[in-house]
Amino acid sequence: MVPCLILAVFSTYASYSIYYAGLKRLEATRAAVVATLEPVLAAVLAYFMFGECFSSLGYLGAGLIISSVLLTIWDGARERLRAPLPPQGGTRG
Repeated sequence: MVPCLILAVFSTYASYSIYYAGLKRLEATRAAVVATLEPVLAAVLAYFMFGECFSSLGYLGAGLIISSVLLTIWDGARERLRAPLPPQGGTRG
């Protein structure tokens, strides 16, 4: 019973907490892509807690999800670096 509770807390509660914290810093589209990590996190915890194993297709799917999240985050960082800096100082008059 306790392992199931731990799995539920970490794979659901922690994921949604991180998701809502991310919404404060990211656009909704990027946060939604990052939220796709929830099933991957649940599967990893199930592996360590219950000995569950991925099939070949499961590894492929997890790899695609992780790759898409990393590409989305990387693209957002590139856009922030290219954004023009706001003017500094007050108006002169």
